[in-house]
Amino acid sequence: MMRALAFLPPGDIPAGFNALTIAIRQQNYLADFGDLLTYMEETWVAPMCPPDRPALVKFPPALWSVHTKTLTGQDHMNNKVKGWHMQINTFMGHSYLAFYIFLEELKKFFCAKD
Repeated sequence: MMRALAFLPPGDIPAGFNALTIAIRQQNYLADFGDLLTYMEETWVAPMCPPDRPALVKFPPALWSVHTKTLTGQDHMNNKVKGWHMQINTFMGHSYLAFYIFLEELKKFFCAKD
């Protein structure tokens, strides 16, 4: 259910997270998920704060919500990253390259792209 938050509009994510937190408390799973909920709230969601005090988080919901992208059929960033990663893997033809060999191959990859 935590991953489903990304499909909510950014403004609805704190309320969705709050509903999820309440459900976890009602099922008596807070001991199991308390640390995860704290991390998610402080890093990704933004706590439910009074309007006069903006919440500061490292990654605000507007940054990671895919609600609008899903409705409009746009690519999700993760799909682009996976595609780019696949191109590099195919180009190099090997896994687990030594660092300096990887750098040389990466230079060749970007020269070939230009």
